[in-house]
Parts: sequence; structure tokens; C-alpha cells
Amino acid sequence: MKRNIYLDLLRSIAIICVVLIHTFQFNNTSIPNVIFGQMIGIAVPLFLALSGFLIYKKTIENKEQYKEFVVQRLKRVYIPMLIFGLPYYALMLKHGNPFLIETVKWFIGDNLIFYFVPLIMQCYLVYPLIRNSKHMIWIAIVFFYVWSIVINYCIPSDILKSSLLLSGGILPSGLSYFCIGMYCAKKECNHKLLFSLAFIGFCIEFVCRYKLGISFFRGTIASLFIMPFVWGCTSLVNKVTITKCVQFFTLLSRYSFFIYLLHFYLILYLPIPEEQWQLRCLACLSISFVIAWIIDKFLPKNFKFYLGI
Repeated sequence: MKRNIYLDLLRSIAIICVVLIHTFQFNNTSIPNVIFGQMIGIAVPLFLALSGFLIYKKTIENKEQYKEFVVQRLKRVYIPMLIFGLPYYALMLKHGNPFLIETVKWFIGDNLIFYFVPLIMQCYLVYPLIRNSKHMIWIAIVFFYVWSIVINYCIPSDILKSSLLLSGGILPSGLSYFCIGMYCAKKECNHKLLFSLAFIGFCIEFVCRYKLGISFFRGTIASLFIMPFVWGCTSLVNKVTITKCVQFFTLLSRYSFFIYLLHFYLILYLPIPEEQWQLRCLACLSISFVIAWIIDKFLPKNFKFYLGI
């Protein structure tokens, strides 16, 4: 199947930003630091929007199709999460953590940084309900803002810090991005509207980060901005000649889920000081990419599938 170069580029940007988020030192609220933090904050929103964009062409008309759809998605994202979460789960048990709590966290994706998997699975589960809704994007955005208020002002910070699933993996946290992706896949998509939302979100987010020191809208600004910009240039993308650079980003896009699942283990054990975050980021991306390439090159297809490749 012919791949879309622009979507591969977007997915590559997203996975690079994921690794940057986990290696970059957010140690001050200077303007450059805040702006850079905002820009790499596109990672999860962009992944969610890409999922919504790509899945919009799929229609589900009955229970059997819905069941098949959910099972396929479970195999594609949930099983790899369990496999990659197993070493950390075993490590927590070895350290004496409660068996029941760690087992539940492993199964629901609340260990390490795997909260994206239960989040995207929730979006898949409600997809048939929201696909043909004309107002779902606005409802999802309202839910997102309300949930942002709840997690920033109503839930104790120590509880949020102990559960990435609670702070970023509940459906209202990501449904708006998923819906924006579906909206961009429609012929009647209004990119000017998305640019307007992006500008408003940028101003609010900047004030919240720079003046209040909180991330209120969690990447809304950049994700809203970059999606219409890139998708609005799709006609130009198809004219680009296939080069080694394009081939690299195609591979990086294909390996993005594997890199997402693996890279945090590398961050935990790489013998590189945290202050050298640029080198840590480059090393994590490079090592993850090489391992993914070796697996892709030499292991059977079914085995690769359950490792997220």
C-alpha cells in the first residue's frame, strides 16, 4: 500500500517530540523554554489526530464489524503495551510493591509512560458513535477544557503525579484531538477555523505556562497549528521525489510505536547525564531505531506485529 509522505513526516515529528519531552530539562519558565515546551507538546495530540484522520475512512455498520474493529486494535496496540510493560511490572514486584496494584496498573497501562495506549483505545471504542456527529468536535473540546480544569484545580497534585493515566489517559484528555483529526479528513474541513483556534490556544497556553507555571491546555496550540498547516500542503507533498531522507522518515514513522514503547527504558538506563538532554534524546532515538530495523529485517511478521512494528 502506498504511504502518504506527509503523514509519515507528521508521525516522525510526533515520535521525536515524545522522546524530547522525556529528555528535555523543564527547569525554568524562561520564554524560550516555555515556547520550546509548547512546541514539543504536540506529540500525543498529533498522534491522536493522525489516528482520527486515518481511521475516518473506515465505516462500521453492525456489531460484528465493531467487534472485529476493536479486536484488531487491541492486537495492534494493547498486546504490545502488555509485552513492553512486563519488565517494568516485574521490576516493581521485585522492589516489593503490592502485587494487586501493580498487576492492575500493568493491565490498564498505568505504568511507565504507556497511558497513550488506553487513551487511544477509548477513542477507538467510541469512534462509531462520534464519526457521523456534526457537533462532536465541539462537544469534545468542551469536555477537554472542563477536564483540564478538574485535573488542574480539583485533583491533588500528588495523586496526578502518581498516575499518568489519570492526568493524561482519560477520554476527555484526548478525544478532542482525535475528533480534530477526523474533521481534517473531511472535504469540508475549515483550516482557517483551526488556525484561529490555534492562535487563541497559543495565547492562553503561553500565559498559563509563563505567568502561572501550569500547562492548562496540554499542547492544544501547537497541535492545532501544525495539523492544518501540513495537511493544507498535502498537494505539494505528493510532488516530492522519493529520497533517502524521505525513506528514513517513512521508516521512522513505521517504527514510531515501537520507539514509543521502548525509549523510556533506554532513558532510565543510558549512562548519559540528564543535563546533556540533546545527546540523551539522540541516543534514545538512534538505538530504538536500530533495534526496530533489526527486528523488522530479520524476525517473522507475526512476531514483529506484536512488538508494535
